[in-house]
Amino acid sequence: KQYDRFTVCLDCTNHGAIAFQYNLAADQSALSSSGSWDLDDTVPASCQPTSTASYRTPAVPRSVGTYDRGHLVPANHMDDSATLMEQTYVTTNALPQHSDFNQEGGARFRTEVISECYRDITPLSIWGGVVWDGSHGDDFFLASHGVLTSDHWWKPIYRHDTDEYIAW
Repeated sequence: KQYDRFTVCLDCTNHGAIAFQYNLAADQSALSSSGSWDLDDTVPASCQPTSTASYRTPAVPRSVGTYDRGHLVPANHMDDSATLMEQTYVTTNALPQHSDFNQEGGARFRTEVISECYRDITPLSIWGGVVWDGSHGDDFFLASHGVLTSDHWWKPIYRHDTDEYIAW
C-alpha cells in the first residue's frame, strides 16, 4: 500500500504488513497526533488485522509480559504534516510488538531515536520488516485480531552522506 510518503507491503494471508519503506529528511516540525487507530478502508479487510483494539489483552500470559500496537513507520517521522501522521495510525502500519522491544529502552524504540538524530545530519532511506516463522508459540492475537506475532524484525537505515548502512 502506497501512502503519501511511505510504503507498507502487506501479506493478506497473515492479515498484516511484512515490510515497509520510507525516506527521512531533516526534522521540520513536531506536531503531535491523536493516536486514534483505524482500519484502512482502501485496503481489503483480508490484508489487515480484523480489529482496531489494542494488543493489551488477557490472551497473553502474564509471564510473557505485554504487547503494544507498534508502528512500522513511526508517527514522529511524519510529524511535519497532520495528514501524514494520521496515515501512520492505520492497522496496516502496525503489528504486535512486545513492550520491552517497542517502548523506551527497547531495540525498536532505539532505532527510531537513532533515525531522529541522523535525519538532521543527512537524508536517510529506511526499510524494515518482519519474519514470521511460527516456532515460538506466541501467536496470541490470531483469535482477537487475525494476525500473527512476528518472530523477528529487521531494519536497515541508509545514510546518504556516507553511503553506509546502520542495520538491526
